[in-house]
Amino acid sequence: MKLISQENPVDGTVIIAQNQTHGRGQYGAKWSSQDDQNLTLSIILRPKQLAVHRQFVLSMVSALAVRSLCLSYHMDAMIKWPNDIYIKRKKTAGILIQNAIMKNLISSSVVGIGLNINQTAFDPSIPNPTSLSIEAGKIFDLEVILNELLEHFERFYLDLLEAKYEVIHEQYQDALFQKDVVRSYQRKDKSIFNGIIRDVTVQGKLRMEVDDQIEEIDLKDVKYVI
Repeated sequence: MKLISQENPVDGTVIIAQNQTHGRGQYGAKWSSQDDQNLTLSIILRPKQLAVHRQFVLSMVSALAVRSLCLSYHMDAMIKWPNDIYIKRKKTAGILIQNAIMKNLISSSVVGIGLNINQTAFDPSIPNPTSLSIEAGKIFDLEVILNELLEHFERFYLDLLEAKYEVIHEQYQDALFQKDVVRSYQRKDKSIFNGIIRDVTVQGKLRMEVDDQIEEIDLKDVKYVI
């Protein structure tokens, strides 16, 4: 964000951190990463003519790119709404996006990605982490994975620039974790209920079937019971 305010970085500028001391997640959550074991990076985007009401497409593109990388290594990766990447019900990546708005358009966006690669030991307070190394049983070359990730990202981002919003949306829907199956969830009041994820709106709201009715749910209104 500082770079954007002080300079004029081009669309697609990537900033990589080998050591991250204050990693952030959604709504104040923290992202923990061992030095030189994982990928922690930010991508600066300048999506031309992307309207504010379509900003969730940036989340879809980012999540699809990370998932696509995992799939290329034959890992059963899915997108836990809105943009965490899960492999076998465990979290391997988190994404945080900050947008700047001008005249109802996205003037710039910073996509922060944390992807667990070679780390195998995690803070016990983290509920369900995993990494590519744990899932594959081998050590990965971080530079190779970085380049591959950016190739996957560019492919989906080009679809966004070409306004292929419906295509992106359909791909995202197909990749949703726990879609179309009965699972338990927790509301803000801590009550547990059974629901079925049906889809996600263009604005990024989760559409869930509860007691034969469709509810549109905002982020942080429910928690997954994994």
